[in-house]
Amino acid sequence: MPEKYNNPSPPEKESGFYSDIVRRYETEVNRFVPGYAEEIVPLVTGEVIRKAHNGAVLDLGSGVGNVDEIIIDQANPQSIDLVEILEPMIEESKKRLEDKNSTIRFHEMSAEDFEAEPNSFNAVLSNLVIHNIPYEDKVRLISNIHKWLKDGGIFIWTDLVSFSDTAELERCFEERKKIAISMGATEEFAEENFKKEREEDNMITVEQMTEMLQQAGFQNIEILWTRYNEVVMRATK
Repeated sequence: MPEKYNNPSPPEKESGFYSDIVRRYETEVNRFVPGYAEEIVPLVTGEVIRKAHNGAVLDLGSGVGNVDEIIIDQANPQSIDLVEILEPMIEESKKRLEDKNSTIRFHEMSAEDFEAEPNSFNAVLSNLVIHNIPYEDKVRLISNIHKWLKDGGIFIWTDLVSFSDTAELERCFEERKKIAISMGATEEFAEENFKKEREEDNMITVEQMTEMLQQAGFQNIEILWTRYNEVVMRATK
């Protein structure tokens, strides 16, 4: 049965944008991240399921628990830890996962504040979260993820990325905005979303991601999927 612990109050600065869209989160992420439902989720869950059958999984920035539900149903992990800073998303996850048999632990905190024992997990995943974290905190988090993984464990890192060519990034923003609006997003919310990405997010390039993983000690780093300024990477301890 699910249990909840590790419950500090989330920083105010982290809450505004996402707390406003909790109840329509899956709809909006499908609009603003092309390929999310059709390609990213099956890819990410497939990678984790192959590694974590009857094992231990950590999801950093678990949102409403939609990805974790698939992992639990198909991999039957012994345990799964969900780290999410927003209480409304934690509550949505609890409702979604309340009848599952795996040991589920909810941690209402930022990914940067989470702590675990070394060699605790068979798989760690983070979907569209780490781009929110400042660079130095990213470095520390990636190092911690390597420490938390068991030997041979995998980290699946899905994120929004930047480019050295700012014109290329703007092109991606414009294409994603068109797609989002065509799928029913309002012009106002689309502007708000991309204003946040331009001005508040801490996106880095794929090259910087790779270097960060290498410095932490990861091996077999591979880009599994990419579109616009979206990427899914796998790295092995």
